[in-house]
Amino acid sequence: MARRKVIIIKEKILIMLVSLSIVLMILTNINLIKSNNNFDSTIQTVKGQLDMSEKGLVTVPQPNYQLTVILSSIFFIIGIGAGWVLFKK
Repeated sequence: MARRKVIIIKEKILIMLVSLSIVLMILTNINLIKSNNNFDSTIQTVKGQLDMSEKGLVTVPQPNYQLTVILSSIFFIIGIGAGWVLFKK
């Protein structure tokens, strides 16, 4: 009976960790989408500036795709690792 309660608690913890992992991956990707939209509007602004001036040395911030992939991978690994640690025998 006590062992069954421990398994139920482990399952609840696993569900919470995997849910948190998925939510963090989604939030990271939403942040990427927002930065991509900002990037497009920045490009339009820079094009307007370049049309108005002869010298157009302007740095344009680009979305950080590598950071997004790394964070998503970390959150996914945390979810899988938590399940493995909780259910290994």
